Amino acid sequence: ECLDKYGARPDQMTDFLALVGDAADNIQGCPSCGPGRAASLLERFDTIAGIQAATDDEILSISGVGKKTLDCLRAWDPTMALKLVQLITDAPVVLDELLEVA
Repeated sequence: ECLDKYGARPDQMTDFLALVGDAADNIQGCPSCGPGRAASLLERFDTIAGIQAATDDEILSISGVGKKTLDCLRAWDPTMALKLVQLITDAPVVLDELLEVA
């Protein structure tokens, strides 16, 4: 369902969300990289690290990706966006205790 809805696999969602960003949560994604471009880039390069390692020509070969998007990808630092979209899995929460309160 994730792939059908977003164009990205579940294991790619952190990178997808970082690329796209979220104005409501003040997550600065990559300018000029909406959901369609993010999905296309991840389909080809798998991760943000893969995108960063790709050559300019490889990136420009993606349909819908032009010089403006390439320049934005090269200038954008994904560090903060990746931290903000990362799910915290080690929070000291016991699901059974939460369900009892509800």
